[in-house]
Amino acid sequence: MLEKAKKISKNKKIIIPLIVIIIIVVSIVIPKLMPAKEKIELPYANNIVKFEDKNLERIIRYKIGRFWGDIYTEDVIAFESLNISGKDIKSLKGLEEFWRLTSLIANNNEIENIEALKRLDKLIHVELSGNSIKDISTFEENINIQTLKLNNNRINNIDALSNTNIKSLYIDNNHIYDLKPLRSMESLDILSIRNNFLKSYDDILTLTHLEYLDLSGNSISDIKGIENLSELKKLKLSGNGIENLKYILELEKLQMLDLSNNKIENLEGIEKLENLTNLDLSKTFIKDISPIKELKELEAIDLRITPVKNIQTLASLDNLIEIFLEKEIDRTPIKGFYNKLQRADEYTKAYLIENNYYK
Repeated sequence: MLEKAKKISKNKKIIIPLIVIIIIVVSIVIPKLMPAKEKIELPYANNIVKFEDKNLERIIRYKIGRFWGDIYTEDVIAFESLNISGKDIKSLKGLEEFWRLTSLIANNNEIENIEALKRLDKLIHVELSGNSIKDISTFEENINIQTLKLNNNRINNIDALSNTNIKSLYIDNNHIYDLKPLRSMESLDILSIRNNFLKSYDDILTLTHLEYLDLSGNSISDIKGIENLSELKKLKLSGNGIENLKYILELEKLQMLDLSNNKIENLEGIEKLENLTNLDLSKTFIKDISPIKELKELEAIDLRITPVKNIQTLASLDNLIEIFLEKEIDRTPIKGFYNKLQRADEYTKAYLIENNYYK
């Protein structure tokens, strides 16, 4: 028994040093076999990132897991996208160190100054709607931005955008009078500039690649020249002073047309727009809708707050899945739509339900 104990003790003296040697060898060899961690090259010095806004700083600290101490450029350089919408942020200072940022979404804050974005030349997608921004001169330097959303701000000058490569621009609900800076923006596919102070849109008639244009809520009555925008697929002109379709009828690629809240009285010639799928005629003076009988692709129509009384024409439009009508209209012609309507006004729904048509 004693001899056995001595043997075990001797083995332990050999095994323990052996384990120690193995651990040392593994700790040296394994790291050499592992792929090297990517080293991020900093374009400038590894600065301390200084935030003016405590809400923004709190968000970043949470995202990087550093709850105290200084934050350095190397801590934030990996950020490629950042969503800080609705966080009561007043200042973007500090973001100038986010060199790799390609997408910034900062809607519905209290931001006035966007100078911190000036050096971020990798930005492609920027959303700053619902702030208090007036000066956008910062974007003169950001030539790689493709989508820019600046709705609901205090912008009255868009000169800074003239030499950019933006493809989608949304600047609704601002104080814009002049579209001259947009003349040279030939890469624009989407332009939404509703609810501003425009009386003319002549300066954008050179943008022949436009596929989407929203000029609603301005003071435009003359739409001569719109036919030059031959690539348009979606056109929204609600709430202007338009009286006829004359020039719109040349836009053969149109799929969506919003003419609501205008002075239009007749639809003569609308059959030329044979690709239309969505037509909004609400709040107009249209009485006769028979011209739309040739619009066989039509899927949605809005005829609320119009003098229209007879909707027999709708019965021949087999692709209709959305219908909005006034309360007093006789809906008998559309009773056969019970199994295909996806959206409708409450009175149409009630009619079909009461007559066991709606499913």
